[in-house]
Amino acid sequence: MTLPSGVVTFFFTDVVGSSTKWEMAGDAMERAMRRHDAIIEKAIASQAGEVVKKTGDGFMAVFANPTGAVSAAVESQRALGAEAWDEAIADFAVRMGIHTGSGQVEKGDYLGSAPNKAARIEAAGHGGQILVSAATRELVDEAADLLGFRDLGDHYLRGLRRPERLYQVTGDGLMEDFPPIRTESKPDRPSIAVLPFETLGDPERGAFADGLVEDLITGLSRCRDLFVIARNSTFVYKDSPVDITTVAAKLGVRYVLEGSVRWSGDRARITAQLIDGSTGGHLWAEKYDRDVEDVFGVTDEITDDIVAQLSGYHGVLVLTEKKRTVAQDPGSLGDYEAYMRGLELKHRFMPETNVEARQTLLEVLEHRPAFARAHVALAWTWLFEVLWGWTETPEVSLAEAWQVAKRAAELDDLDAEVHWLLGELHMAQGEYERTEAEYRRAIDLNPSLADVRANWASTANRLGLAEEGVESMELGMKLNPNHPVWYAWFHGSSLYGAHRYEEAVRALEAAAVHTVVSRLYLAAALHRLGKDDEARLPLAAARDEVPEISIAMLEQIEAYHDPAGQAHLSEPLRSLGLPES
Repeated sequence: MTLPSGVVTFFFTDVVGSSTKWEMAGDAMERAMRRHDAIIEKAIASQAGEVVKKTGDGFMAVFANPTGAVSAAVESQRALGAEAWDEAIADFAVRMGIHTGSGQVEKGDYLGSAPNKAARIEAAGHGGQILVSAATRELVDEAADLLGFRDLGDHYLRGLRRPERLYQVTGDGLMEDFPPIRTESKPDRPSIAVLPFETLGDPERGAFADGLVEDLITGLSRCRDLFVIARNSTFVYKDSPVDITTVAAKLGVRYVLEGSVRWSGDRARITAQLIDGSTGGHLWAEKYDRDVEDVFGVTDEITDDIVAQLSGYHGVLVLTEKKRTVAQDPGSLGDYEAYMRGLELKHRFMPETNVEARQTLLEVLEHRPAFARAHVALAWTWLFEVLWGWTETPEVSLAEAWQVAKRAAELDDLDAEVHWLLGELHMAQGEYERTEAEYRRAIDLNPSLADVRANWASTANRLGLAEEGVESMELGMKLNPNHPVWYAWFHGSSLYGAHRYEEAVRALEAAAVHTVVSRLYLAAALHRLGKDDEARLPLAAARDEVPEISIAMLEQIEAYHDPAGQAHLSEPLRSLGLPES
């Protein structure tokens, strides 16, 4: 037998409840399975399919023609439904799943995601039901056997990251009514669908809006903290009036992004708004007026801005999720909600809430050990202790951070935030080349992640790239206009490193709260401006916060690659009276 390769259609079957039936009525099952096998093998052969293997009490078969696979399933179900099974197993029934995708043959079997997806589709069904994927549905001739396809919407299949649009095959001799299919609940992160933007003023220019939406879906999909519905599931709503809450329910998402492009000559007004799919309430909106001479430049700019405002730890979606969880009783939270509470506690940037965040995240990981983002957040709680002098044993905290971060990388090496974290850990160990490489990898993975741009400002400064750091921070603040307070700390430190002391003072004084390090940068900048009396105030506040702070401790916490850069920070503080050790 030579199995077909390339794009093929996979057909999986399974007898529902077979284990119980074998236990309770073994003889009847033996007779039934002989008849079952004969029916399905005949149907597969009649449509030029190949049986790949038996899977317990089911089949895995492959077809070069997707219509053949569906026809074989229909023929099988009709014949099985016409059988008079023994009374002990009168409810004998078979569920079937079909998917079309790339098949890689190795040692008489198939590898890759397509057969796995077909098996997951089969497992979602009920006895007597035939489920097919959107990929198969698009390729099947509806005239074959006078078939119909009932759209069941998007569903999250076990073990798969993205939802799959599923269809139920209907027709004469097939069962019609089934309970809801057996799929996973909504993903454990904010889920969003980007609907086609409406084109106003010049309907002939709809391609611009379509391209912008595709870029937004691609950009948001790069953010590991979001679950983004695929384009083929949202573009079915193009040029159709929709009710947002109905669409959200059908697509299985919590949030919907919609918008429009209004043309006036070569000038366009692009509007975008984020809507709560459960209530229809508006959560965020933005408007862009642009002359569209450079189409790609405009779409790139707008895409980057929208993605940055919606995604990331401090984006609209995550902040909205945080608000949902903060007021809840911790004991009532699910794993994802508890993770969001951990983030909220971590981002208060205080020693006591950092410990509380760690405990919350550890509890999440007890239930969800493969939750990569929770590992990232947990590692930061250990690293914060090192960076801000909150521990008397920094080597222990750093070791804990490394252990957790390595696990996060094993779970998701394509997450920009994993590489951001690794960059900071390498920096804490004085591994400067690895630091820069990890940061650049993070930026490549998600150029719109404002927090990475902002943190790179501080790190680039300590690597001797202060001006690049300032530019990176300015881009970060543009991408995240409502940025958190730590942007001000790192903006100030990078400006200080670039010898732009007045700007550094303004940036640091704008911070509503401070860490010991940000206070020391402010003191150093004021000293450089000849304002020693003013400089002693943040220095005193730093020593009140961490009484043991010294030049030696600072140089460990805020280590520079270049000794001259280190001295540039230490010398003014030494002049102001900060002790050596």
